[in-house]
Amino acid sequence: MAARIKIAYIIGSLRTGGAEGQLLELLRGLDRSVFDPSLIIFRPDTSSRAEAVVEQVYSLGNPKTSGLIDRSNLLKFPSFLRRARELLRHIQPDVLHAFLPEAATIVGSLAARAAGVSLIVASRRGSAGLYRRSRFLTAAERYALRRTDFMLGNSAALAREIVDLDSYPAERTATIYNGVDTRRFAPRSGTDLRRALGWSDEHVVFAIVANFRACKRHADFVSAAARLHREFSHTRFVMCGHDRGELTRLTTQIADAGLKDAFHITTSDEPERTVYPLIDVYVCSSETEGFSNSLLEAMAFRKAVIATRVGGNPEAVRDRVEGYLVPSHDPEAIAAAGALLVKNADLRGRMSAAARERAVTTFSLDFMVKNHEQLYFRLLSERGVILEQSKAAAF
Repeated sequence: MAARIKIAYIIGSLRTGGAEGQLLELLRGLDRSVFDPSLIIFRPDTSSRAEAVVEQVYSLGNPKTSGLIDRSNLLKFPSFLRRARELLRHIQPDVLHAFLPEAATIVGSLAARAAGVSLIVASRRGSAGLYRRSRFLTAAERYALRRTDFMLGNSAALAREIVDLDSYPAERTATIYNGVDTRRFAPRSGTDLRRALGWSDEHVVFAIVANFRACKRHADFVSAAARLHREFSHTRFVMCGHDRGELTRLTTQIADAGLKDAFHITTSDEPERTVYPLIDVYVCSSETEGFSNSLLEAMAFRKAVIATRVGGNPEAVRDRVEGYLVPSHDPEAIAAAGALLVKNADLRGRMSAAARERAVTTFSLDFMVKNHEQLYFRLLSERGVILEQSKAAAF
């Protein structure tokens, strides 16, 4: 084996998203004296996000594949497999880590097995129900999973799903939580941002940061906002994300509810600069989650939270400590929790302080990176690829 451990990561694209951001943070944080990472992506047009993060970036050369399989790219999979196998034989990694289903896991695991890679790891960062759309693709992914050596979930809920839904061996699964940069996402004043919107410090501001997709249930956020604004005219609301097909319907819903003057919608890719400083309460209204990055970011920003009791949300937020956990598809419950926080500034302050403390002590980027590094060492040691003393020397 080379002096440094070679790890090849494969992902559909690096377009803006939680999983993509976590991979970039992992690549940025890996100890370069020990690890030599490289990156394989399907979409070359998104590779610019990896600049200054990883030196070796390879493309499978398909501008349309972001990670899921459809009719437009299904026939191209044999060429993807050949190209991935050739790249892996060139890179000669000790570890192949497929960071997302479905395309990355299928192509990555099969190509890595054919290329003789010592260790194949796959990650699931969202519920399978969110992306599996046919029996054929479900069977294909399960076939590919049998070629992997280990599976990661970014929440215990997802790790259980991997075992229960796909009959994957429990002893070959683990949970590594997402990490948040608690220095970048740190409390700061949002007074100027509020003034720019015509809002004051007297307003209580709620926000959601998520791309506009049906599973994020922005409609429930808007419905809850309507209930809150009827009772508390000084409430204001922010939505931040990129349109994935839902934004037109949502703007109509906002207008119909008479909330246009109470809402601010932005597509900013820097919520730490444009959104989190100006809000009081963060809301995650999703019907499904792996482990929400924006939830962690808001907590790191010292914001009380309201989150649906789905996926990894209950692992991030302790009910009535950092905020409130509510049922999914229940805007009335969101509004009821919001009303408690509007009426009680002291409660809001206590929950905000607890949220920041939990983000710093439990969900830091350093923890996330170190947990990945230790997992790679342990699995490679078990396979005899590295010696235990090498692991001890590295740490």
